[in-house]
Amino acid sequence: MANIFMKIGEWIDDIQGYSKKTEIFKQIKEADEINNKLQANIPSNLSYETHSEAIYTSRLLNFNNLPEPKNSDDYYNQYYNIISMEYSDIEDKNGKLIGGAAN
Repeated sequence: MANIFMKIGEWIDDIQGYSKKTEIFKQIKEADEINNKLQANIPSNLSYETHSEAIYTSRLLNFNNLPEPKNSDDYYNQYYNIISMEYSDIEDKNGKLIGGAAN
């Protein structure tokens, strides 16, 4: 019975964050230490040059001279023909055609 109360106490400590002996705390601390070591090993010799004539601010682009959008004239005809071809030769479980010109 005492073991149950101790385990429940550990869980409560884990939830409340009072215990620094928990496994998750150890893993987080270990990960932080590894990250700190890795950051120290990354060279920071990156240099950025900017072009003197470049514009680095957001601006609106002028799209006033674009042509009017147009859908393909035959798109819908092709689409409907595909559907009619797919379903025109459907057979029932006996092998008899139930669609298309065979009806």
